[in-house]
Amino acid sequence: MQVKFTLTLNNVVVDGISLDALVIDWIDQANHERLLAISRDWNCFGCRVLDNMTGLTRVGEMSLAMEAA
Repeated sequence: MQVKFTLTLNNVVVDGISLDALVIDWIDQANHERLLAISRDWNCFGCRVLDNMTGLTRVGEMSLAMEAA
């Protein structure tokens, strides 16, 4: 099924610029098992965000929303 993911990062610093919020949306294919795995692993995902996003040096709160696209 098609799923819309929305990642919201609040109080971020990117390349030295402070932003109140950074919102990233994308649509991807995901089955029920994948959605459960993403939900289960959400805490670990948050730890990896700083390591994998170039220029991102600080994140306050994060949320990930998933809905049918």
